[in-house]
Amino acid sequence: MKQLKRLLYMILFLGIIEICFSLESYATSFSVSAPSSVQPGQSFTITIKGNSVTGRIDVQVSNATLNSSYVWVENNSQSITATAGSEGSISITATATSLADSDTGEDIYGTRSCSVSVQQPIVEAPPSEEYSDNNKTTRKTEEPEEEPEEEKRELGLYGLAVKGEKEDGSIIELSLDKEFEFSRHEYIIYVPSDVKKIDLETESYEYNETTEIIGLENELVPGENIITIRITDGDNESIYTLKVIKEEMAEEIKEVEETIEETTKKEEINFFNREISFQVKYFILLVLGIVLGEAFIIILLSKLIKRKQNGKSKRMKEK
Repeated sequence: MKQLKRLLYMILFLGIIEICFSLESYATSFSVSAPSSVQPGQSFTITIKGNSVTGRIDVQVSNATLNSSYVWVENNSQSITATAGSEGSISITATATSLADSDTGEDIYGTRSCSVSVQQPIVEAPPSEEYSDNNKTTRKTEEPEEEPEEEKRELGLYGLAVKGEKEDGSIIELSLDKEFEFSRHEYIIYVPSDVKKIDLETESYEYNETTEIIGLENELVPGENIITIRITDGDNESIYTLKVIKEEMAEEIKEVEETIEETTKKEEINFFNREISFQVKYFILLVLGIVLGEAFIIILLSKLIKRKQNGKSKRMKEK
């Protein structure tokens, strides 16, 4: 009996622990939701809710199109506008790509999904009207009026120009790594080392309520700089990311090159001086050798001549 009670207490304790972990996981997480059903070609809203999380969540769909492929949540809810495709169903998947707990900073992974049914509206035929013409009865059926399609609102930019401000105050035109397109949301900009800041000229649609640029007020540092363009109209959001790559400082590179060049020149001068010194020494030794050789030859010849003269004198005396 006691063992049975202990077993029941243990099961109850494990259940309480599991409930606590579930509550904590729910408190720090994200979710995705959408209407249960829509009509073909109808626009609807996908809502991504972040509970105590901050970061980017990518969204993918089947049998539908999106005005943005991801959202940025900061302990709030964000929306994406989707347009339904053909009759059937829509699968929606939200994936945490760079998401973290807002309190602890720990990374959060995983996916959330939901589905939407795409159905043609059921139109009930209106009651028929009968009228008599020449004793003949004719049945008239009214056809339902077609409702005008809802105008699709696209959120984003249709133009982007980039200019750079150099250290001397002059302005230069900068280029994106790819041609700007409405649906392309990530670009790279390469700038020279003497560009300290960049300026953006954006062109958006009239119904865009706000266009916020983050990171433009800071001066560029060597290496990677991130600039974000956020466009919102209240319920929807579209984000463009610019990665600005600034070259290393030209002055530092120039100093290193000048130092290397100066060292090379010094080595060349020293080598030239050593070559000249060696050639001078060689010339002096050569001249000295020639002089000594000629002196030796002259002395040898003079001795031979003197010996020959002495031999002649001796023979004359003997005669």
